[in-house]
Amino acid sequence: MSFFGTSSTPTSAPSPDMEARKRAVMDSVKGEIALANAQELMNSL
Repeated sequence: MSFFGTSSTPTSAPSPDMEARKRAVMDSVKGEIALANAQELMNSL
């Protein structure tokens, strides 16, 4: 099973709901990386 829960039948375009969920996960990961980078920068001062 894929992380994003794609079905076993391939489709040319993911559903809008799937795109929204994927975007939310990507935004969350980007936010966590930004936070980790900021913390690392503060620790290096």
